[in-house]
Amino acid sequence: MPTLTAKFYLASNPDKNSLPLNVHSFSISSFSMDVLGILYSGTLIDSLGYHYNLYTSPTSSPMYKVWRTTSGITAGRIKMQDKKHKAAAVTGNIGEVLIIPSLASTLGQPMNALAFHRIKAHNWQCPDYRVSFSPSELNSLWPSSPFISVPMSTSDFPLEVKSCLHEDNYYPIEALQQLYHYWKGCSSKSVEGYGIIARVNIRPVNSYIRFYIFVPNKKFKLELFKKIAYMKAGKKKVRGVTISNQQRITRAIGRLFY
Repeated sequence: MPTLTAKFYLASNPDKNSLPLNVHSFSISSFSMDVLGILYSGTLIDSLGYHYNLYTSPTSSPMYKVWRTTSGITAGRIKMQDKKHKAAAVTGNIGEVLIIPSLASTLGQPMNALAFHRIKAHNWQCPDYRVSFSPSELNSLWPSSPFISVPMSTSDFPLEVKSCLHEDNYYPIEALQQLYHYWKGCSSKSVEGYGIIARVNIRPVNSYIRFYIFVPNKKFKLELFKKIAYMKAGKKKVRGVTISNQQRITRAIGRLFY
């Protein structure tokens, strides 16, 4: 039975090497993943628990081998494929079904006690879920957060899930853009700036989820958020240190939130 770790961060401090506000470990069976995949995933993919075990197994397993009937030839950059790829759609769905049990376990609640539903939009990408938290639930997930004493204009949070099979840091820029589409598409000032990004790192050992919460401070402006979130990719030297645009964007975005 896999054991995963959920870690909770503020959008203003997204570095995974910093101390999270909360850490919680939980276990989930392959059968439970199968059932949750049937109930909550947005794409019809069967046996997600089986796929999780398969995708976290060593790539040296015979299952990954691509068989052939001839030795073939190499033509320029075209070579023979000898290993199977892991499908991004499967990885994404695995991450999506892990989110609800991880939040429920951290809160010490059954999953059906959480207020959530999947969402979708026509002709543009939006986050995967909309979840609703009471102030006490927010304080349980992100304890001692600076926004706890601040009046909020909504209790609903769009939640975007991004899964990957490697180590990384911060949160994916594409997830920021999906939050922007949600805020813009809702046409309501009350929801602007509120959201959650869940980064799911699926690994052979010790898979983990990083939850980043976005609660706007007085510097937040939607069009400024858009300008930063859509900065071009690349690298730049800052005080003699080369940093990626992802670092620059997350630092700049962080100034707009608690």
